Amino acid sequence: GRIDNDIDLGTLHSYLYAFFNADIVGCNQTAEATARRNSSTNVPGAKWLLHLPQSTQKQEFNDLLKLIPNSDTPDLFGLALNANRMVSLQTVKQLLQSLKLLSVSHVMHAVNHGHQLRETQKKRMTPLLQVWKNIASKVTSSSSSHVVSSSKTTSDDNNPVLNAITLEIEKAASMAKFLHKMFAEIETGLFGNNTASASLMNDIKELIAGIVPWSWNKRWNHGQGPNNPKVFLEELVLRTQYLKNYEQQIRAQTFWTSPMIIGHCFFPIAFLNAFKQFTAHKLNTTMDDLQFECAWDKSTVIQSVDKCVPILNVSGLYLQGALFDGINLTSVSAKDGALSKVPVCYIYYRRQTKSL
Repeated sequence: GRIDNDIDLGTLHSYLYAFFNADIVGCNQTAEATARRNSSTNVPGAKWLLHLPQSTQKQEFNDLLKLIPNSDTPDLFGLALNANRMVSLQTVKQLLQSLKLLSVSHVMHAVNHGHQLRETQKKRMTPLLQVWKNIASKVTSSSSSHVVSSSKTTSDDNNPVLNAITLEIEKAASMAKFLHKMFAEIETGLFGNNTASASLMNDIKELIAGIVPWSWNKRWNHGQGPNNPKVFLEELVLRTQYLKNYEQQIRAQTFWTSPMIIGHCFFPIAFLNAFKQFTAHKLNTTMDDLQFECAWDKSTVIQSVDKCVPILNVSGLYLQGALFDGINLTSVSAKDGALSKVPVCYIYYRRQTKSL
């Protein structure tokens, strides 16, 4: 094929470096050439380099071609052995998305009459409308209980971490209110007598294609939310429930001894900034005077920091391309999953060490 992008160029460089060079296919017998040849044969799928013919006989080269594998191994390009799993997952996602878009395009072009088009849109949107109706009550009840709990003032109200979690819950309630309004407009536009606006029809088209409209996703950390509409709605409810639990733990003084998944926050950077601000208050210093630290052994952290320093027990972390048990980092095999879960990580801030 042609070399017309950076990926193709990188692939070519890998081939040239590993196989097609004077040290491998030439007669160079220097120590450096021998070392490179031996290192190349250690690459899985490259054992055929040991059988390179030293003659000009065509049959010997024909036999060599039979030894060369049909596909390359990931580590030839500096990737983990299980990289193919991640590639397969991404390929499947792209394929499914393409099929959904093709299905929508087929519907839009095949249906000529407005009535038939609306009936098709009704049929495609009904499952998603039903999903929202099933979970809308959970969002409403969660928002109502948050209003009641927020009305109770405690000494923790000056806690930046508590304020950040509370703000997250309020933003989730605002997002749920917006979605409830949008679904009401969609239902009225499709099943009622009102005419849907052009922007609403574009949203419906994207939802049928399995894409969350930008007017929705921009409310989730500026477009960082799930792309699948069903997952988007379910995650909104699930994360709101987790945030409510975190709020209760902070008020009950059990938050700092319980594991927390930062990914449950809609705006994780804002939460981490609040955590840093809270630490600065505890140490009676400025945020600029703090440096970030993390560790895998909590006992070591407790011995090295002041008792007043808050330590966040972070769980839900995953590693790609390696395995980690909290002590040792090991290579993955081709049979390992695309992601591997790591133990709880303990993060905190401490005063910067000032050099003399």
